[in-house]
Amino acid sequence: MFARHLGRSPEKIGPEEIRSFQVYMTTEKKLAPGTIAISNAALRFLYNVTLQRHWVLEEVLPMPQIPDTLPVFSALKKFWSLKFS
Repeated sequence: MFARHLGRSPEKIGPEEIRSFQVYMTTEKKLAPGTIAISNAALRFLYNVTLQRHWVLEEVLPMPQIPDTLPVFSALKKFWSLKFS
């Protein structure tokens, strides 16, 4: 999806194009933060290990913030404790 979206080989793609791909995944594809994090991990592996680019990967490929959610069971437990208190 990465190379297809940009229309070039990953070897010829720089940090700015990678950032535009991240924006595309977030805004146009409306992918979940977890999905984008998996894609970023794959891109980090591609550029760091396979292509041996010496970039500061945290700056080029920042990981999206995944919102904290409460587990369902604690929400139900609180509901029942409030209801029968």
